[in-house]
Amino acid sequence: MAITLVPNKHIGVIFQPRSGSTLLRHYLKYLLNYVDTGEMFNLLVEEAKLEFKGNNVRLVNGGELRQIKTDKQSNRVRALGHLNTLDKLTSIDKYCIFGIYTQSYQSYFPELSQLLAKRSDVQFFKLDRADFLYSLISAWVSKITGKFHSLTQIENATLKERKINSFIYPLEELEWQLTNYVISVDHINYYFPNLKTIYYEEFQTKPSNIMNLFDGVPKKILSLTMNKFIGDYKEKVLNLNEIETYYENFVNLYPDYFPQYHNKLPNIIIPSCQGKQPNQHEKNRKFV
Repeated sequence: MAITLVPNKHIGVIFQPRSGSTLLRHYLKYLLNYVDTGEMFNLLVEEAKLEFKGNNVRLVNGGELRQIKTDKQSNRVRALGHLNTLDKLTSIDKYCIFGIYTQSYQSYFPELSQLLAKRSDVQFFKLDRADFLYSLISAWVSKITGKFHSLTQIENATLKERKINSFIYPLEELEWQLTNYVISVDHINYYFPNLKTIYYEEFQTKPSNIMNLFDGVPKKILSLTMNKFIGDYKEKVLNLNEIETYYENFVNLYPDYFPQYHNKLPNIIIPSCQGKQPNQHEKNRKFV
């Protein structure tokens, strides 16, 4: 089911990392002629900054994500400042699209969700990745290589691969990520009930499919410089069997949080190159 975009509203994309959020934001930005303000509510990175001159808005920097170190109070002040940014854009009839990675601020500024959810000038939807384990592995590869973005042409492109040797994906990292994902889903459902979700796999192999996922956008194929990597990183994981076993048990313990593995997302196809997917154990579920 397509998401109908409401005119004259900002767009907030609540996303899971490595789920194509940057690609999606950039594509919608050009289709709608919006300002892409990046992850301006991600309190752990330096975000894009806007410059206002009359009714014109200019992106001062490209919104490169750089890790920052700051205290909780500074993060609160910064987040409140960006709420004012939304007000200012609305007042001059300009609109933006921004990403929200909820786990980046839940422990720093949990009230932010409440403040955002109350806004009538923002339309929210959720972006997830059906192959959740692969998103975690991809995020870990980005962390250890320091490469989060690959500038390339997304249509008819020669895409880049992050060069990496075999590595161990820490089981404690997987435990932490899965546990916090469940907490994050509960958090999102509480503040943003009945939120519509789209999945990266719906446009992973052909970004122009984004046009079919939204009503209210021009049906125009774009050729953009975009961030996208290729490569099968599962084959580099030395303890793959261990983490796939843990993941499979977790998915079956929490089926409502992983509908893609329980026949609730029949139209989502996970690329075969991403390896083994969890089996569905309807009986004798046991988490180890």
